[in-house]
This record gives sequence, structure tokens and C-alpha cells, in this order.
Amino acid sequence: MNTYFTFSTKQIYLVLFLICGLSITAQKETKLPKYLSEESRNTLNKVQNNMDNHRDDKGFNPVENVIGVASNNYRIINHNGLEEANTIENLLAVPTEELIEIDNQINNELYENPSVVLNEQEIEFWSVFRRMINLPHREIHIGKTYGDPHIQTFDGYKYSFQTVGEYTLCTNKKGNFEIQTRQQATGPSVSLNTATAMNVNGDTVCIYSKNHPDAFTNEPIRVNGSVFEMKNSTSLLKKGGIIKIVGKKITILWPTGEEVMVKLANNSLNVVPKVYTSNNGEYFGLLGNANGNPADDLVTYGGNFFEPRAAFYELNDLTSNSKIKKRVIKSEKNYKAKLIKIFGDSWRIKDHNSLFLYKPFENTLTYTNYFFPAEQFSLAEADKDEVRKAKKECQKAGVAGDEMEGCISDIITTKDISFANEAALLSDNEEIFERTFNSNNKMRKLPTLEEARKIEQENIEIARKKEREENRVTVGDIIRTVTNDDSSSDEKPAIRLPERENNSNTSKPSTKTPSSSKPTTTSRPSNNKKGK
Repeated sequence: MNTYFTFSTKQIYLVLFLICGLSITAQKETKLPKYLSEESRNTLNKVQNNMDNHRDDKGFNPVENVIGVASNNYRIINHNGLEEANTIENLLAVPTEELIEIDNQINNELYENPSVVLNEQEIEFWSVFRRMINLPHREIHIGKTYGDPHIQTFDGYKYSFQTVGEYTLCTNKKGNFEIQTRQQATGPSVSLNTATAMNVNGDTVCIYSKNHPDAFTNEPIRVNGSVFEMKNSTSLLKKGGIIKIVGKKITILWPTGEEVMVKLANNSLNVVPKVYTSNNGEYFGLLGNANGNPADDLVTYGGNFFEPRAAFYELNDLTSNSKIKKRVIKSEKNYKAKLIKIFGDSWRIKDHNSLFLYKPFENTLTYTNYFFPAEQFSLAEADKDEVRKAKKECQKAGVAGDEMEGCISDIITTKDISFANEAALLSDNEEIFERTFNSNNKMRKLPTLEEARKIEQENIEIARKKEREENRVTVGDIIRTVTNDDSSSDEKPAIRLPERENNSNTSKPSTKTPSSSKPTTTSRPSNNKKGK
């Protein structure tokens, strides 16, 4: 006799629902690295559970991507929409207090717990993990290279960089973030940025305004060697980055939070990167170290410090009837030449580390000229009427005062007033920040070069004063030293009083002074400042 089991329609739907639910749960389960210890896994599970209330309608937990990045699995999980898939965008939805609480939890359970010993891979994993969850409430820095070209470091120091070649604009220690720029001559003493190449967490993105590496000269972007269509879009890169195109503006986001905006102009381009405050020397290159101090930004590839200089003259001196002295102009030109030779040349890239694509028989030397310019350009030598006309164009375009000199220089050297509009778009970092990058972070308030040097000098004086206080020997210290030396003797130490002037012939009463060595005194701190 055969026995048949019958199910109602509701029961069948219930079974199917449970199967689908288990399947979805299995898909969403985050794969953890094998090298993680049981303690690390337990902490991660707690963190993920704490983030469950921030899952989106697709069931996406913000911590999943952080685990992927920290375990070197850089592909970001795509859940129907790049905005939802991006690591930083998802973390930005989490209140700062909760992210700080997670960081404290990791510190207490793993780093401060004496019973937990992390292996090297775990230490690296948690280092990246903690850095990621701290990004949404870290302060940011914006650097830029634009015009002919003018460079502003992440810490706000500005300098002119008239050279021809390919350079490391900025990079980091980890090796997943680098931006290179190419500068080509546009006159006898002026150059422009014409291309940029970058390492976006392992993907290579190149952008050309001229001298394309292939026949597709109407398409400026190359991703991992292939042409990338220049149209309004937002696309996910293989290793977790994002590339967003709006008109002639290309914005690229690293999964670790750095960003760069590239603005295409006439046969040139401007590059504006955004990074986070770093106090451990994480960033270096032409844009400096992003530690908040403009006085230490110019460090060569070999680690030598090049002294930054304040402006040689004021903007009003260029338009007034007063004449700038020749020796001032000569000093300005000599400084620019030394800056290029000592600091700039050290950041020229080599064939083995170039991220650019080249035509056959080309390499980085094709775009290198160590002898350019023959003479440095000085705005102080320009005709004052030309300077006044250029200034009017810059003011009409809305260029901020800090960038006025650079705008005037661009117009005079290129004879192209369209540079005023480009300078206006890039002159205000706050506006760049609001227009281009996410606005959940705050910009670091930066001191001027003079303010930074004043703070540095004050810190040196405080350190010297502290050293003097620590090494000061008082009369009480001498008495205690003498007392301790003779503590084994029954005889009390006598103290010689200062002798009075006595013109009489009477003899002075003799006093017995115990023999003791002189107290050790320290030498004065050196006034010489160590080189950086």
C-alpha cells in the first residue's frame, strides 16, 4: 500500500520562502580570512551584529566591504547600485559615535587584552580595518596642480613648477594610491599638465588631453590599458574604485577613501586630489605629507628637506607704479631653479615605475627635458598694463584673492583668458570640497607658512625650557647630595658661609669643610636645529 503526503499551498510557499531565505543568507555571509584567530572572528561577529540595524533594503551590511578591503579582497560587493556598494558611502551613513565605539571595542578586546596575541597578518588586517572605519570622521586635505602649473600642497604651501617631465604628484606607503602627472612645454619658459596616470587600488587609470598612446584621440581615458568611453556615467572598477564622469570632470574614488578630480581643459588638464590627515608620514610626493604643517612639505624622494620660501613680493607691487628691485627678481628665479633641481627632479618617475601608456618606441624620457626652462619666468618682469588687464579678467571670472597671482600668470604666459575660468573653479578649496567630494568630513584648518614656523619655534623653545628645568641644579640639590655622601659619618657637614670683607689684620676663624665632589652639571642645549 502506497502512502502519499499532501501539502497545502501555504505550506509549499512557506518551504520555498525558507529555502530562498537560507540561500540569500548564505550569499550574504562574509568570507573571513583564514589567518584570523578565534578572538578576531568573535570581535568581527560582534561588530557585524552591531551594524545590522544599518543594513539597506538589499540586506547589505556596511562592515562587509571593510572586511573585504582589510583582507586584500578589494572587489567591492555590488548590490544593485554603486552608491550602495561603495565602502565609504555606506560608512558615511553610520553615526560617528557608533564608529568610534566600534574602534574602541576592537582596541579593548584585542589590543589591550593581554591574553590575545595577534599574528602579523592579523595586525595588518586590523590596521586597515580601523583606518577604514575612522575615515568618515577624519579631517581632509586638498592639494592641486593646475594652470602653468601652480602647485598647492595638501598643507596649503604654494609654489610655481615650470618643468617638462613626468612626476609623482602624490603616493602612499602602502602602494595602493599614487597619482603621476605629465608636464609639457607650451612656450619658452611655461609648461602645462597634459596627462595624469594613477594607481587606484591596483587598477591603472590614465587620462590624456594630448599625445594619446593610441589612435583613439577623441577618448581621453584608459583603464587597465583599454579605452574607457568618456560619457556621463558612474562605473565600478575591478579592484573596488569608482570612476564618475560629468561633462569634462572626472572624479575617481579609492575604496580606502582618497579621491581625485581631473578637469579637462584645452590641451591641458588640472588635477585635484583629496586625502585624509596623516601624522605618520603616510603620503609623500610633490604635494607633501598632509600632516597640517606647510613648513615641512618639500621633502625629496631621498628624504632631504628643502626650505620653503614665502612670497618674494606682494600682488599690489605688480600693478602699482613701484618698481620691484632686480635683486628680488633674481632671488626669486634662483629659488625656483633650485626647487626644481633639488626637490622636483627627485620626484621624476623612471620607466620601471611609470603608470603611463606610451606609443611604440616612447618612454618617460620622451617627455623629459632636464634643461627646461632656460630661464625661470617672473611675473615681476611682465608689463604692468598687461598685468592689470589680466587681473581684471581674473576678477571678472571670480578668482579668489589667494589664486589671483597664478591666474594672472596663466593669462600672460598663455595669452588665453579662458584660464581665468579654470582658475575660478579651482581657487576655493571649500567650494571644490562641496561641489566635488563628499561633504560629511571636515576640511583641516591650516596655518600659513609664517604661522607654522612660529608654532614650530614656540615648540622648540618649550622643549628647551623643559630640558633646562629637568637639568637645573638648585642649592637644595647640592645640600642633599652632600648630606647623602656623608650620611655614614657621625660628623655633621659644615657649610662654608660667604666671607665678609675684612680689612683688619685679625685672622679669620678656620672652618672645616668636608671634601666632596662637585655636583654634575649638564651642558646647555645646542642652538643648532637638526636638519629634517
